[in-house]
Amino acid sequence: DAAGDSDGAAQDGLSDARWPDSGGDDAARTDAGRRGGPGCPRVLGPPDAPRTVVFNLPYSAVGNPGETWGVGALQPDGALTIGAQTVSMGRAFAGRGVFTPDGALGFVAQDNGTLGVFQVKDGAVTVLHAAYQGAFYADEVLMHPDGDRLYVRDGNWPDNGGGIYRVAIGCDGTLGPGERVLPAKLLGSAAWLPRADADAPLEALVFAREV
Repeated sequence: DAAGDSDGAAQDGLSDARWPDSGGDDAARTDAGRRGGPGCPRVLGPPDAPRTVVFNLPYSAVGNPGETWGVGALQPDGALTIGAQTVSMGRAFAGRGVFTPDGALGFVAQDNGTLGVFQVKDGAVTVLHAAYQGAFYADEVLMHPDGDRLYVRDGNWPDNGGGIYRVAIGCDGTLGPGERVLPAKLLGSAAWLPRADADAPLEALVFAREV
């Protein structure tokens, strides 16, 4: 996350995971680092590769709600450079977004319950969905380690759609409508638990009034 700018507006940000472009020499990476289906494997890049940083400016210079997102670059030595590019998506005052394991696609839950979806290639950001509306009201997003599906937290009551939704991610960033896989009441947070190895079952910890 990034915080602070020249006009005092708060910034909520996110950084891509490993790899600014899904291209490259797959043979140079081990099978253990391969993610996703055979059509679009989501391959982890080198741990010391530069990251693209995408951050929301939820307020304008005069304090009005804003939907502008900035783009920067984070180097392996920790140097952060803010570039000139900006894009427009929905407002996201709090929280953080997630990336596919290769860093090529980013997703964020926005204040109006929609998802902002963007593509990162060679450090440049292209918005694919400025406000994607699925079968949910998005409060939080979690990326499956395979990178082929997204889990969306809806914090409402079960009768009003509350719970966790599984959303398929296409190779080009297209999203499915979402299927509720875990009804819950006032689901406040969710997070993956660490796995001992890639073959261990994937488990999550959820915090809710009822599950």
